[in-house]
Amino acid sequence: MTESPFAQLRQEFFRWYLATQPEEATTLGARGFDDKLRDLSLTALDDELRGYQRFLDRCDALAPTLTAPDDEIDCWTMRAICRFHLRAHGERQEHLRNVEMSIYPYVMLQHHMAHADVVEDWENVATRADAVPRYLAQQEALLRDGLRRGLRPDAVVTGFLVEQQLEAMADDLAALPRIAAGVPENVKTRLQHAGQRAADAFRAHRAFLRDDVLPHATQEFALGAEEYTWRLVHTHAVTTPVGELVARAEAILAELERDMTAQAAVVARERGEPAVTDHGSAWALMQKLQRETPAHADDVFPLYRERLQRAQDFMVQQKLFRMPDDAELRLAPTHAALRGVGNAINWPAPLLAPRRKGGFLLASDPAQHPLAWATIGAIHEGIPGHWLQSASWQRKFSTHPAPVRFLLVPDDVTIPRRNFFTNQNIEGFAVYAEEVMRLHGFHQDPVDALFALVGHAIRAIRVVVDIGLHTGRMNMEQAVAFLVRHASMPEETARAQVLRYRRIPMQAITYLLGRLDIEELKAAWMREQGSQGTEMRFHDELFSYGPTPPNIIRRHMLRKT
Repeated sequence: MTESPFAQLRQEFFRWYLATQPEEATTLGARGFDDKLRDLSLTALDDELRGYQRFLDRCDALAPTLTAPDDEIDCWTMRAICRFHLRAHGERQEHLRNVEMSIYPYVMLQHHMAHADVVEDWENVATRADAVPRYLAQQEALLRDGLRRGLRPDAVVTGFLVEQQLEAMADDLAALPRIAAGVPENVKTRLQHAGQRAADAFRAHRAFLRDDVLPHATQEFALGAEEYTWRLVHTHAVTTPVGELVARAEAILAELERDMTAQAAVVARERGEPAVTDHGSAWALMQKLQRETPAHADDVFPLYRERLQRAQDFMVQQKLFRMPDDAELRLAPTHAALRGVGNAINWPAPLLAPRRKGGFLLASDPAQHPLAWATIGAIHEGIPGHWLQSASWQRKFSTHPAPVRFLLVPDDVTIPRRNFFTNQNIEGFAVYAEEVMRLHGFHQDPVDALFALVGHAIRAIRVVVDIGLHTGRMNMEQAVAFLVRHASMPEETARAQVLRYRRIPMQAITYLLGRLDIEELKAAWMREQGSQGTEMRFHDELFSYGPTPPNIIRRHMLRKT
């Protein structure tokens, strides 16, 4: 059967995209790209922009002819990716001041090593590491060109990479042979030489950023209201004005602060703590609770295993989410190659490599696992959050010839590219899953019930602060003060959070906005389905669309509108 013109275009775009982004191809499990690093030469980047324009023109021409939901969604995805790159790297020339790309080969090698399980994988790691000096030389040429044009990198982010990131990354790269256990000596030798060359290049690049870039960097970082609105509409599929988004988040936060104070009072009475009478005393109790951690390293795995199993049993009994056949969440220690990935994270299985499974990775240090957050972490990162979502997607899409809607999914890809449109579904769903479990009565422990509210409050705060910072409503000090006051964060922690929002604009909003969009979609879907509508059926259908923004899925899930 002859493929349709759009199916041919989709496959052509997917193959072209992976060829230009070989590291991202590895995160997807696509073979044939594992020995390559991205080409950052001006010639290659200009070719990319021409490619995005060419594909955008062809998608625009075909879009009015499409009738199948999958084709319409994939066409929207391809157009959104093309438009973003043409605007960010064509009009705005962001690649000439993007210091985040300096750490891209390191974080992509992390993904590669975490799934390496045969000798060929480690040989490709060595080849990739060998390409790091060339890559960093190209990055330096871009940054020099940007400075000549007056396109200056963010001083705070540049300083953060120089002071806290690049030296540690160089140390890790020099240790590649120790990370690669069980490989032949000749491969270890290759890794040793390639890792040392990559480490030397990172140290030289650190000196370049410190001496040649940082003195000329800028304190200006905001996207600006116009750019923020453009990205909301064209990548996140959100048309609500930013002022209304902030007002809604502030209203949600005010309600949550009242609920948290009431729930903290319950916890205080049950634990014999001083009475909670207001928001300040509630946060004082919550800070104390967060200092309680497992007594020993051997307690960490049982802590999460119990919570994950309890969450799985509850969602099955309540018929909320479907557990994929033969799927089992694998608990594993944080991989030796994964520095700084967090205390408890979902490590998703590569979409196109079904033999490779994801897992729930745990740091061994018990001090990194506050007991108060363990249940929410298990739900958000594991079941029924990220792990369940990604496991369901792998089963449905692993044989798809061109799964374009799964481009720009891993954080380590989206952060340097600054495009977070898939997070509207991914992070939005994980927070939505937290709320489904809460509303159905999962939290019998008063502390778990309290921190379920705290988690939602932090997501509302993120909307206020992220929009404030990047549209000129807040400066850095005002943002820190807002976090200290409303999240009761120590100032040092608040500053680290504000740095995150400064580095990756618009990622922080996806947690709350995605959750609200999914909730609104479910309410409309349930009304339309009537007596046939169940939560499990809704979630099955939601998963069937992949990581597409909920507002794009909406027009296809609601058949009568």
